[in-house]
Amino acid sequence: MEKKLETDILLKIDELVESIKSHSTYLTYLELADKLKLNKEINALIEEVKAYQKEAVKKEMLGELSEVKALDNDISSCLSKLNKYPLYLDYLDYQRELNTTFQLIKESLEDYLNKYTN
Repeated sequence: MEKKLETDILLKIDELVESIKSHSTYLTYLELADKLKLNKEINALIEEVKAYQKEAVKKEMLGELSEVKALDNDISSCLSKLNKYPLYLDYLDYQRELNTTFQLIKESLEDYLNKYTN
C-alpha cells in the first residue's frame, strides 16, 4: 500500500512538472534565455558584473572597504547598462514570475502537508 502511495505522489509531481514545462510563461522564459545566450553585449556585461562581485567579496573579506565601494560602483554601472536592454528586462520579469510561482507551489505543499500531518 505504501509503495502505491509513493507512486501516486510521484505521478502527481510529474504532472505538475509537465504542466509547468508546457505553460506559456515557462516557454517564453526559455525562449528569452536562448536569445540572451546569443547576445554578446549582454553576456559581456553579466560576466563583468560577476567578476566585480567576486572581487568585491574577496576585498570585503580582506577588510578593504574602500575598494569594495569602488567595485560596488562598477557593479551599479554595469547593471545600469544591462537595464537598458529590453531583452534582459523581459528575461528578469519572467524569471521573477516563475520564481514566485515555484515559491507559491512550495509553500502550498508545505501548508497542506503540515495541516494533515500535525
